[in-house]
Amino acid sequence: MSALQQYTNQRVLVITQDGRVILGTLRGSDSVGSIILASSIERIFSTEEGVEEVPLGLYILRGDSMFDVPSRR
Repeated sequence: MSALQQYTNQRVLVITQDGRVILGTLRGSDSVGSIILASSIERIFSTEEGVEEVPLGLYILRGDSMFDVPSRR
């Protein structure tokens, strides 16, 4: 069982290698750690604008592009 499988159908927050923050519902993962997120949004943080949320919808992230996947429990 993949370490990510326990979070299937749960909201997760993903931090990518380039610092992007993406929040979505984990729908699946593969053997190399790539994931599929549904109803996802990107949170963009700015000192002038505050936090902006950009809707992404269904989103696929390659395993090697992710830094961390903390769960939102």
